[in-house]
Amino acid sequence: MRPLLKGFISARDSVDLIVQDEGDQCFRLFVTGFEYGPLPPQPKYIRVNTYPSGMIIRKTAYPEISNVTTYFQVDLNFPRTPQFLLDEAVALLNINYLNELNNARDIPWTPLQNAVGRKPKL
Repeated sequence: MRPLLKGFISARDSVDLIVQDEGDQCFRLFVTGFEYGPLPPQPKYIRVNTYPSGMIIRKTAYPEISNVTTYFQVDLNFPRTPQFLLDEAVALLNINYLNELNNARDIPWTPLQNAVGRKPKL
């Protein structure tokens, strides 16, 4: 994550396990964070914890429109910060992410071939 609000919110990083599933009518993405010894926190970043989160993108009757549902649970590691500010920061992150996702809609996408954990279709 890049710094936000003109550097007021420092850059963050996390170690996440991501599982995705595609169907005819929807795309599902599930994420959860975990500790991984070989990837310790880096000096320029603040380590955050991602709790079980995810996204479901459903097709609609209109090809240029999708229905997006997000479940975003993260501890941004802001000690001594009022909860209402944290809630606003999380909402801002979610809005920024969805705007970036919308801006990427015209980028060609090719699924990973034989990605780890993915079995080739026979």
